[in-house]
Amino acid sequence: MRLYRPSLLALLAVVACKDGDSVVTDTDTGPSVIGESGIFTDSGGADSDSQDSGGDSGGDDTNADDTGEVVSDWDSLSLSPALIRVDVGATFTARAVLFDDVMGSQDAAALFGVSDATVLSVDASTGLVTALAEGSAFITADAEGLHAEALVAVQADGALSITVVDGLTGAPIPSARLSYGETRVTADADGHATLTVALGAPADISVWVDSGGYIPLSVMGAVPRELTLPLRPNSEESGPVATIGGDVLFDGCLKADWDEAIVGIVGPSLQRAPLFINAEDLLAEDRVVKFYGIDVEIPGNLVVQGGAETYETPAHEGDVALWGFAGPMPISEISAGFEDVGQAFGAVLAHLDNFRFQAIPGLSASASIALDQPVRPEHSFDQEVVVELAALPEGFLGNEDVLVMLLEVGEGGMTLTGLGQGTGTLSVGRVAAEAWPVSDGLYALAWAEVGGLGTGGGSVMALVPVEAGFATVTDWMLPPSGAALDAATRALSVTTDAGATGARLYLVGNDGSDRDILLPAGAFTGTVPKEAPKLQLGRTRWDLIAVETPADTYESLLIGGGFAPLSLEANTTRSSGLDATITGS
Repeated sequence: MRLYRPSLLALLAVVACKDGDSVVTDTDTGPSVIGESGIFTDSGGADSDSQDSGGDSGGDDTNADDTGEVVSDWDSLSLSPALIRVDVGATFTARAVLFDDVMGSQDAAALFGVSDATVLSVDASTGLVTALAEGSAFITADAEGLHAEALVAVQADGALSITVVDGLTGAPIPSARLSYGETRVTADADGHATLTVALGAPADISVWVDSGGYIPLSVMGAVPRELTLPLRPNSEESGPVATIGGDVLFDGCLKADWDEAIVGIVGPSLQRAPLFINAEDLLAEDRVVKFYGIDVEIPGNLVVQGGAETYETPAHEGDVALWGFAGPMPISEISAGFEDVGQAFGAVLAHLDNFRFQAIPGLSASASIALDQPVRPEHSFDQEVVVELAALPEGFLGNEDVLVMLLEVGEGGMTLTGLGQGTGTLSVGRVAAEAWPVSDGLYALAWAEVGGLGTGGGSVMALVPVEAGFATVTDWMLPPSGAALDAATRALSVTTDAGATGARLYLVGNDGSDRDILLPAGAFTGTVPKEAPKLQLGRTRWDLIAVETPADTYESLLIGGGFAPLSLEANTTRSSGLDATITGS
């Protein structure tokens, strides 16, 4: 069961609307949101896409005595894809999701049907749809006394219509190149092109721009015959371009004993979605500093009193907040070094009661000039949040800890204000309220990696709201497994959680060639298309992320451009990933 709390959905809806979605206010109890994937989410009442399944003509579910209708505890039911065009012979699985202001959202155990059995067939329990003949028909879903419909248009000519857009701005990309098999076409001034593909079969499509500037894209297993494909600009993989730096003032920290040194870390708020970060994103590029007369390499955002009292950390351009904490630690622990990020945070957490913290909201970062911002940690971690963690899923070794970061929502993104590590029930330290007086909500980001954080194994992440001092991670996605790539045949295989909405794989060859590959969830085997810019496959770096969104399917993301970075990040509630180097067989 996939269950999401409403406070998280509200946050995601706000972020999504800022990215260009429209908000529709209906006549019942509140706003509805039309997302980039075409999903309509209503806040309750008769004029939503989910309809009353009782015998009266309206949406009055509050009186069950008038007609004997079923009273629903849920506000609405959505059905995805909301609108899809496919070939005769195509198959796809519809997804029905229940929504409620209090309970959040949950996949529905729906009864599926069709309006015209000559055009479509559907498995009543699984939602597996098969297109039988040309025409149009509705898929229907009934659950918890609610009803929803989605329109399917069936064609018989194999025509695939594609619009290519900039992944960040949504602007069409004229003259983009597209390929299917040996066929190549060029997009027109509106970024639009048409390909003829095998009737009814999932299509593997590649898109790129000859002049560069964008990461080439291959889409695997596309069933819809109308797609919006966003290309990620190269800057998406080059990292943040702004810099924040300055002095760290230690006079607000506890004094160090003779066998201790005061160490700390400074970082920017998570300006983009936290479920897409990697372990290395927490640390800046290394620098050489003197520690007791010895040259040592440490990340640029780690500080040591008497050795490295300034910091430098990258950030994305725009609104940003800054956080920093520091405190005394035994010199013996520091000099022993840390094998990975998880071990480093574990060492800090053992002494967190002695650390002091500062958060600075309301900053602005620019690539044109470095921001000079002193940091003075002075607030103690004197509050606690209890976080209940489900057992880590199959694929983990059993000895890994979960890193929990408490994140305050505010101007500039999400800012770290608490930290914990362990399994089961955790008491996570949080800074005093005066350290972060203005907050639009508190969330717990739970993060684990096979073998330990920073070791390069498969990872899982979940973002859950903190309410009345408690947060719960009820379950995890499965980490990716079985990653393999044959350099000679270009055969690619990987398994992601079958409950994921889809996955994005970023491949980088030894020669620097790269490509994004969009994949359906579950056990995937396929062939990386050749008809695109060269991709060296002998030894590749994989950056794979599988995502789960509240109401989408792989097909609806492809139709509505939902794989655009900002849209995907805003709508993801859980993720799993793999950051590794794979040697081709």
